[in-house]
Parts: sequence; structure tokens; C-alpha cells
Amino acid sequence: MSGVPNGLQTSRHSLSYSGAAMDGFAVRIDHIGSTSVPGLWAKDVIDVQVAVPELDSGRIVRALDPLGFAQRTDPWNMRDHIPAGWIGKPEAWSKLVFAPPERISADVYVRLKGSPNERYALLF
Repeated sequence: MSGVPNGLQTSRHSLSYSGAAMDGFAVRIDHIGSTSVPGLWAKDVIDVQVAVPELDSGRIVRALDPLGFAQRTDPWNMRDHIPAGWIGKPEAWSKLVFAPPERISADVYVRLKGSPNERYALLF
């Protein structure tokens, strides 16, 4: 990909790393956030969203840990902001966030397929 800084080129490989690790239970993998929009000024970090049919943290951690992806367990990394007026269950906004090995400049967000936060991230 021409015109993409080397750090971002390397980070794009995290898409395939996380996808290979989650083969068999990842429904889809998307490049999301500001770096996914061609020509838009963006931070030097790739955001990757992995949609899964079940947010099974044990299984997901076991798949990503051997590749050096560490789960971020701070409260804000466990659930997205719930917008005003939301009348559904708060669990619909649950997520898991993983930090890849230091050599890769990316964040991996794992969300339930079809959940409002999975769809919201795709609208950016």
C-alpha cells in the first residue's frame, strides 16, 4: 500500500495475525477507525475489529495470547460508551480489547457480531 507509513504497514499485519489466531470462530475482521478512511489524517495506530458469535473471553484470550496479544482489562476496555437514550441491555455494548506485541502499532477490539457497538464501529 503506497503512501502508508511503515509503522502502519506493519500494523496491518495484525489483521492477519489476529484473524489466523481466531480462525473458526471470528465471523469477520475489519479495519476500523480513522486509519481505515483513505486520505483522512489519522493517528499512527491501526484499529482492528473482530466480530465473534459469542464473547467468550477465555477462548479469545487463549487464541490471541500465544501471539503476544495482551488483554486490556481496565473497565473502559470491557464496554463501550452507552449512548443517551439507549433502552436495551448494557451488555449489548460489551467488548474485549487486546494490545498486540510492541512491534505492532494496533488495537484489537473484539465485539459480538450484530451488537450495536460492532455496527457503530463500522459506520465511521
